[in-house]
Amino acid sequence: MIKQTSETIEGFTSTEQLAEGEFIEGYSITLGVQDRKMVPDDVYEIYNDGFQGKEYVAPDAMPLFGVHNWASSTRTYNNSFNLKLTQTALKVALKIGLDFVDACGHPFPQTFDTIIVKTGGEADRRIKQINNKKINTIRTDRIESETAWFLQTTDCNAIYCENNRLGIVNPPFMMFGSTGTK
Repeated sequence: MIKQTSETIEGFTSTEQLAEGEFIEGYSITLGVQDRKMVPDDVYEIYNDGFQGKEYVAPDAMPLFGVHNWASSTRTYNNSFNLKLTQTALKVALKIGLDFVDACGHPFPQTFDTIIVKTGGEADRRIKQINNKKINTIRTDRIESETAWFLQTTDCNAIYCENNRLGIVNPPFMMFGSTGTK
């Protein structure tokens, strides 16, 4: 017979189990062990679907990467293009982030510090040639496109998890994507 009690304190769950006379105590993040594997797959799926918007969309109901409307104004912004990853394309994308303005027209610079590419893909080979030491590179086989590349600022979180579903909570101004096709 197993007796289990749980208590959540400051985002962590303490679980005590008594099984066959043994006392077992463990801690797990509230997402739970089973959900932890799901999160990375879903995070990368957001990037894979980012240009189509079939499964995941920004708060303006548009694909994650593209032209977006601010809810509070008539201003728009674009967080994508289709350039292959080159030194010039990377500089342009970084400048787009630094020149970003909010819905009211106030400067709101985004410092993209991470690039995400498919392991062994064309974008991966290109970022190795560029060798920009200011950008952290995430290489993963979970990105489907050989040519796409994605920039992200790590000082702001656009992705949240609720009821085991990932979603986009903020307009995706802190992300930039390129299909890498031209």
